[in-house]
Amino acid sequence: MALANRIDPARAAAALEHWMGQPVRDLSVPTASGLSCETVLFTAGERPYVARVAPPDGTGLFPTYWLEDEARIMRTLAESTPVPTPHVVGVELDPRVLGDRFLVMDHIAGRVPPDDPPYSLAGWVLDLSPAEQHRLIDNAIATIVAVAQVDWAGLDLRLSRVGIGEQIGFLEHLYVTGHQNRPHPVIEAGLEYLRTHAPTDEPMTLSWGDARIGNMLFADDLTVVGALDWELASIGSPELDLAYFLYALRLWSEGYGAPSPPGFPDRDEILARWTELSGLTPRHLDYYERFAATFGALAVMRAGHLMTEAGILPPESTMWLINPASVMLAGYLGVDVPAGEVTGWAGHR
Repeated sequence: MALANRIDPARAAAALEHWMGQPVRDLSVPTASGLSCETVLFTAGERPYVARVAPPDGTGLFPTYWLEDEARIMRTLAESTPVPTPHVVGVELDPRVLGDRFLVMDHIAGRVPPDDPPYSLAGWVLDLSPAEQHRLIDNAIATIVAVAQVDWAGLDLRLSRVGIGEQIGFLEHLYVTGHQNRPHPVIEAGLEYLRTHAPTDEPMTLSWGDARIGNMLFADDLTVVGALDWELASIGSPELDLAYFLYALRLWSEGYGAPSPPGFPDRDEILARWTELSGLTPRHLDYYERFAATFGALAVMRAGHLMTEAGILPPESTMWLINPASVMLAGYLGVDVPAGEVTGWAGHR
């Protein structure tokens, strides 16, 4: 979902009914996950669908949303690879239909570990047995490896960001377009570290860009039946997704003062399993974890400013500066955290 839902369900149902050419029912707009696009669930005819609605450019978590590119990536993965990606029905770029641009894809039955409240604090993941929790993570690792093993050069992916230099440039763009003339010393330290220590000899694979369990749909048997949210896909080191996966597990537990679910494997076990499945050995993982943490802090900085502008947070809020993601980045870098109360975005939408 987005920072705050804007879509009116009744209007959306009428618009989608006209767009789909079929009766629409059971429409809902979930509030449990994500900080980016809005998600609309609905049934048209006898089939369930999902609409992913982008915010207007310049008003969302990311400066621009290229739904046509995201749809092309998802279609290619669904048709030509074992990565479990939803089938895209169509893309609409006319904002008059649903309030902004959107894509529609088939709905896949499954459950997503929630972001708000974090799955480490409440929800169905904690209700699983330790053995089931371990299987959930093992299946998630296998999905990340499957992404890295895609023959991206042989597919028509046409991704705009290739290599670490363009990855860093993207993070710098997020900072320049999102800090609102309020310097963020921890993020600036992160960007400086990334520029100074960038590896130069990395293999190139498809990178999901947001590889975490909150972007995976799990079936009842805990297999991954849907890999979601491809707006950040790029070509880069296979360690990009591995590092972000490790970072996200820490952020959604330690970052919110909660222990990791008891059945989740530890870092060493995850690395061993990733190496076993991929046949690769991480070489620059410390670097890529700092990359992941810098991205995470940038996303929350931008979210904090947007939530303040929307009145979700009070004007004096410093969540943009002091939050679990920026605290974690400071820990990775060994720099000081600005003084003040740590505030997370969960529970404010």
